[in-house]
Order: sequence, then structure tokens, then C-alpha cells
Amino acid sequence: MLKKEKDHYSFTQILNYITSNWAVCLSVVSFFALLSGCLVYGISPLYTLKQVGYQQQQEYLKKDFVTFHNDLGIQFLFIEQIDAAKDEFEQVLKVDPLNQNATRGLFECDVFQEANKTNTKYNPVILYMKLKGILKERPDDPLPYLYLGDFYRVHNSLTSAADCYNKSISLDTSVAAAYAGLGHIYSTKHNLDSAITMDLRAVNLSPWNEQYRNNLAAAYDNKKEYQNANSVYVTTLRLNPDYLFPYCGYSNFLRLSSNLKDALNYQEKFVGLLNDDNITNQIANHNEIWHLPIKSGKIINVYDIKMKKLLAYYDIALTYYLLGDETKTLEYLKKANDLNIDEKSKTSIKSIFDLDIENLERQPNFINKTTDFTNRFQL
Repeated sequence: MLKKEKDHYSFTQILNYITSNWAVCLSVVSFFALLSGCLVYGISPLYTLKQVGYQQQQEYLKKDFVTFHNDLGIQFLFIEQIDAAKDEFEQVLKVDPLNQNATRGLFECDVFQEANKTNTKYNPVILYMKLKGILKERPDDPLPYLYLGDFYRVHNSLTSAADCYNKSISLDTSVAAAYAGLGHIYSTKHNLDSAITMDLRAVNLSPWNEQYRNNLAAAYDNKKEYQNANSVYVTTLRLNPDYLFPYCGYSNFLRLSSNLKDALNYQEKFVGLLNDDNITNQIANHNEIWHLPIKSGKIINVYDIKMKKLLAYYDIALTYYLLGDETKTLEYLKKANDLNIDEKSKTSIKSIFDLDIENLERQPNFINKTTDFTNRFQL
């Protein structure tokens, strides 16, 4: 009798525990439901449990895949590799078409892609409103500040741009592109020590980024730290021999160093690459803005490929003239003229080229030749 009471008491305890613990209750109900279904349809319970385990494993793998590619997309945006970021978000949407983070990431990529360009294919008012809208939605995200900084910088609002870059860095110190943006602003203001500091931080965070290395080389060059400039230019071109922008700066650097033959070799290579559509359409080159100084200290933003060709033709023509090859000089000046560039764009390139000539005229062995070139050809 006592044993029966003890057994009854134990069963009551178990029943109370199950009914008072919803997780256990749900598991018990699910188990019996699964067992009943297996018996009705003649399916092995063990096989069914294996299938459920497999599905759960697949869900975990899918979650890991989505997290990995979303995070990688954001990391690419930190270094302004927007096309690469798009690829990552698109990978997520292939396995999870309703993923909100990837969908939002693709939208932001489209907005950010316009923020650091200067052309007539977008309305800056609309772009500004989109950037501010993203920022309002996520005020603690460093990315909207980064690309709003690019927007301000492209439109020559340098103080506002610097504020945005600094805010981006304060939210995340690994945003390499924000340091690069500050480096550009400091270079524009001729604060070369600070520019080099910022460019070095960008390079350290993204050591394979040829654009950041080119910025650093140009800052060293402007500060007349020629050994450092030469080293970084060479490394940049080794990283990507098809990257156009370093050829512009490095060939001028060599020419100013009185190394005319090497300067000409790089200029010939530069001109050849500029006329190769496969090269100009590469991600590193396509629509990249070249921020180039003029005599007044202001910066000209050069993005159009024909404008870049015009500058390259002027520069190589001058180098040939300094070497005494008048035939080649006239050949490249004719190519420049055949580009048929509008007067406004031509004036901008002429302003950049005038600074190149002014720098050469500071070299005693070039002053007479550059004066002859200027007087004779009246570009």
C-alpha cells in the first residue's frame, strides 16, 4: 500500500513538472505528435529525426553564410569597394531573398556609389536627401558619415567633409576610407604632415589598396620626400600595373627629378593604357576621380576619360620637347587637339598642366625649354 502511494506521488510530480514547464511540455507534445505521424504513414521515427536534424543543420549553415557575406559587404564599404560589396549582398539574396540587411545594403551601395563621383548623371539634392535619410535611420553607423563626407568633399565643402570623416572614425576606427578622405583634405590645404599621417593609417588598414598607396606617394612627393615617394609609387604600380592614376604622378615625379627617359617610358605606358578600353573600364579606373592641384592651390576633379587623355598628351608632348624630339611633340599635340574637348574641360586641364610647367621652370636646366614650349604652342 505504501509502495503504491509512493508510485502515485512520483507520477504526479512528473506530470506537474511537465505541465509547469512549457518548453518541456512542448517538446513532449512534439515528440508524441512526431511519433504518431510516423506510425500513421509508416515512416521510421529514426529517419524522421535524422531529417529534422539535417534541416536544422542546413538552417545553421544558411545563417552563417548570410552573416558572413553581409559582414564582408560592410567591410568592403569601409574601403569604398562598392562593387565588391554589392556582390556580397547579392550572394545573400540568392539564399535568402527577403533578407533585410542585404536588401538595405544594396540600396545603400547605389546611393554611396554616387556620393564620391562628380558627373551630371544624378541630382545632388536628391542624393543629399538620401544620405541624410540613411543617417537619420542609423545615427550610430559610420558608413553614412563616410559617404556624406565624400559628397561634401566632391562639392568642395571641405570643413563639412572633415567633420563627417572624423565622426565616422569616432564610431569605428577601422574605416580606412575616412582616413583617406582626411588625407586628401589635408593635402588640399597643404598640411602635408597630417596628410601623410592619415594616408599611412589608410594604407595600414588596407595594405593592398592601390588608391591609398597612390595618395600616400603623392603626399610624399608634394612634401619633397622623394625617396619615400619613389618607393611608394613603385610599390603601387607593382600591386596593379594597370592602375592608371600613379602613372600621372610618377612620370611627373621622374621628370622633375631630371630623369626624362624613365619619365617618357611611364608616359608611353600611360597613354597606351588610357587608349585600352579593357583597362579604362576596370573597377580601379572606371570613373575614378583624379583630384589634381592647380596654381591657385585649388583642386580640379578630373573624372572624364577624354580629359585624362588630354592631360596625358600634353605631358608627353612636353617631355618629348625637353628631349629635343619635335616630331613626337607635334604628334601628341595633334592627338590632343583631335579629342575635340569642350572649352570648359580644356581650360581645367590647361590649369593643371600650367602647374606642371611652373614646377619644371624651377629647375635651372629646364627653364629655357619650358618657356620656349609655352611661347611656341600657346595651348
